[in-house]
Amino acid sequence: MLSVVVPALNEAGTLQATLARLVPLRAAGHEVLVVDGGSVDGTPDQAAALADRTLATSRGRAVQMNAGARSAAGDVLLFLHADTLLPEDAAPRVEAALGQGRRWGRFDVRLSAPRGRCGWSSGR
Repeated sequence: MLSVVVPALNEAGTLQATLARLVPLRAAGHEVLVVDGGSVDGTPDQAAALADRTLATSRGRAVQMNAGARSAAGDVLLFLHADTLLPEDAAPRVEAALGQGRRWGRFDVRLSAPRGRCGWSSGR
């Protein structure tokens, strides 16, 4: 079983899309935990409807991820940013990687913001 741990802080604008993509995982028996770090924008209320559990901790991504890991019931931890959409075939891809003996992994990232709008520069 996958335990998807989503640390969040004031993510009301993006969290619903992230959690909606995880509904099929939940239906397949995996769990989704949202770990809120003190949001003031309604993030915990949004999470309650689309996550198996919503935890409250102090802010700090590491603090939140550790709290989620301690509360997780799954065999595999998958940490996901609150503004990130997991691939629809994530669970079988994770299972395949584990079957090949992998102990950790990551998914490739594609940014949706127009080039140059991500708060960083390639230096060109």
